[in-house]
Amino acid sequence: MAGDVNKTENNQKIEQYMNLLSEVASMYYEHGMIQSEIAERMCISRSRISRLLDEARQEGIVSFQVKKIGHRSHELEEILKRQFRLREAIVVNDTIENYDRIEREQSLLQETQEGSGFKPGLTTRKSDHSAVILGSYAAEVFEKQIKPDMTIGMSWGRSVAQTVYHVNQQVNRGLKVVQVIGGAMSDASSVEQMQVVVEMIRKLRARGYFLQAPLFMDDLGVKRHLIHQPMINNTLKIAHQSDIILTGIGDMSMESFSFMWQNFAQNKVFDKLSEQKGVGFICGQCYDIKGQPIQSGFNEHVIGIGLPALRKIPTVIGIAGGLHKAKAVLGVLAGEYVDILVTDRECVLGILKLLKGEDVPEARELSSEDFRNRETSLAIE
Repeated sequence: MAGDVNKTENNQKIEQYMNLLSEVASMYYEHGMIQSEIAERMCISRSRISRLLDEARQEGIVSFQVKKIGHRSHELEEILKRQFRLREAIVVNDTIENYDRIEREQSLLQETQEGSGFKPGLTTRKSDHSAVILGSYAAEVFEKQIKPDMTIGMSWGRSVAQTVYHVNQQVNRGLKVVQVIGGAMSDASSVEQMQVVVEMIRKLRARGYFLQAPLFMDDLGVKRHLIHQPMINNTLKIAHQSDIILTGIGDMSMESFSFMWQNFAQNKVFDKLSEQKGVGFICGQCYDIKGQPIQSGFNEHVIGIGLPALRKIPTVIGIAGGLHKAKAVLGVLAGEYVDILVTDRECVLGILKLLKGEDVPEARELSSEDFRNRETSLAIE
């Protein structure tokens, strides 16, 4: 009989103690009270509150779950950082699931913020959805880098446009935004590019500098004359002083190439890039899979920041994803042109295959046949 009484008393004490743990945990985790406030309310020491919280976790009264907000692959991020000495790498695991979530969150954000109505155009292409996702992550990374009096350089592309769309308005003072390469070669892309720069200036409350020049000049003499014009020359000087540059990474597929060079690049140009084993573009500059500038003379015709100067910028954020971008991104990493990379799992797995000597399937690459029937033809002498 006495034993039953003792057992009952023990059970009651255990229940009371568990209730105490639950009450303390609720005040701390659910109601946001600090330990000293809880200690005062319960007339016990702060040190004991700390021990009670530890015990609540041990007893399973409190449990934690790390929410995978971005479904990132931290393992692949560490591999990239070690292999290529990156300061930071963001590798997103999925696409469609994140796309739906990010679109919902951004719609809610737009409803609560006064904006310009700017929103990059989208198609049903998977690459556009990927740009939305990568742009949302790139915006978060970018915002952490911003400090007063910085100069922000901008290249262009779908991912850069989406990055700007997802950037929150800033209160930093003394910022500058500068266009680091000339204008796109297609009319539609040129208009959107200007809108992207204007939107970044608005969101950062920055002073803007536009590079009022084409991306490419076929006549080097005319290019040299143009870049020495005071307004263009001043903008280029500011571009070379950038603290941060946001840039996409283009590959040699038809989709990427036509987006950048639609009214311009033709068969003789592409043939020379192919002969030099070009795999991609960054800031309009073409390079091979080892990161070396191609030697066809193409890059000398581009108006904007060059590859050697790009390496000297303190922070270059590169944004690109998809298996078809693997060679282009590997070339950028090998050339050490970016400090922070925002990409996806497909692209990184493709890079790892390439490093092992395996080939990867790609989006359809350009051939000179793609340009045969176009009216404009450009030959680089």
